[in-house]
Amino acid sequence: MWIDAEAGERELRHVRPSHRNETGGQHAGNDRGVGLGLGRVGEDRRPGGCGFAGNVEQVLQRDRNTSVWAGGAAVFAQQVGGIGHRTRLAGIGLDEDPGALSVRVGDLRQTLLDQRPAGYLSVGQGLGEFVDPAHDASHCEFQEHAMSDTPAKPVLLTGASGALGRVLVKALGALGWRLVLTDIAPFPDPLPVGAQFTKADLSDGVTILRLAEGCGTIIHLGGVSVERPFEEVIGPNIRGLYHIYEAARREKARVIFASSNHSVGFHERRESLPADTQFLPDGYYGLSKAYGELMGRMYWFKHGVESVNVRIGSATKEPINARMLASWMSYGDFSRLMERCVLTPAVGNVVIWGASNNSRMTWWRDDSRVALGWTPVDSADPFAGQLAGAVSGDPVEERYMGGAYCSIDYSRSAPPPVWGEDDV
Repeated sequence: MWIDAEAGERELRHVRPSHRNETGGQHAGNDRGVGLGLGRVGEDRRPGGCGFAGNVEQVLQRDRNTSVWAGGAAVFAQQVGGIGHRTRLAGIGLDEDPGALSVRVGDLRQTLLDQRPAGYLSVGQGLGEFVDPAHDASHCEFQEHAMSDTPAKPVLLTGASGALGRVLVKALGALGWRLVLTDIAPFPDPLPVGAQFTKADLSDGVTILRLAEGCGTIIHLGGVSVERPFEEVIGPNIRGLYHIYEAARREKARVIFASSNHSVGFHERRESLPADTQFLPDGYYGLSKAYGELMGRMYWFKHGVESVNVRIGSATKEPINARMLASWMSYGDFSRLMERCVLTPAVGNVVIWGASNNSRMTWWRDDSRVALGWTPVDSADPFAGQLAGAVSGDPVEERYMGGAYCSIDYSRSAPPPVWGEDDV
């Protein structure tokens, strides 16, 4: 489900007179804590001045500062323990009771927890932890996703009210998965048993962090899903994606990112592209998807956050033109791919071309579908007879993989040289 222009414009201004809360209402930026039980934004309720006043970036910085402090305390504890050990070997009675000076990190953190007043948030909690003091993501280790038909943890699904989101909610809900759903638009269908829906804006990073709490996977379909002006794309598709990856980092969750064929839209249809091909986005939307894949790559190498980047072709109920005879992805194949993305034990950072088993799909190859155990079973081939002649007549649209998106605001007087054969 794509997010309105107002959201993107608010993000560009940085200083906002108001922001959208989880119910879609408006309230003054310094009046309330986004319904999280944190008190007023601006209040400092924790000992030592470590409250959650301010914006997400300020909370992030406090989180980093606290982590540095905790790390220093651990080093100190190790050094003290080492001193005691060495003095005992030398016969010096400096450390009569080694246990009194040797402090484990867990003990240190528990001491801090025990010293805080009831109801206060603990020192050292990350953004993914601070909503519920009982939730302690810092003690979690990276765990492989169990190979079963049901994920061990809930799945957060953004963009739940969009066309693909609704399809996926129905499919995963029927499997009995625990779903945490969100979108800026209300969810129009009955909720599956055990699912919960929260109306939220991707620009509200604090709410995104709260929604991700306890989730093992984030299926990120939210954001602007069509070609729009830059100012409308940058907020939900860039800043919003950052909020998704920060939530995933703190929860040690996997991200399934709805990328797009438009990230490579200016490649010609006569090409055959491997998954590691050069990005050639065909507009601001495709550019945001290329950036999103790069963000996922950075979070994998820097933080160990797993990502599956699904470059969706044309995910519609049925193909509607000749281009879709190659690029079409059925709802069934899409849903089955999402299942495998969640359930596969370990994925790293990979790319999947999102198309069904179409005989005309010669554009894309060599992705990670085998590792996921996914094979598309549907095909656009039965529609070939009625759609083979359904072309636009626009030479730009018909030349490139991105189709009509390539023609939007196209201003060249002559086509560019073929990529990889001449200088561009």
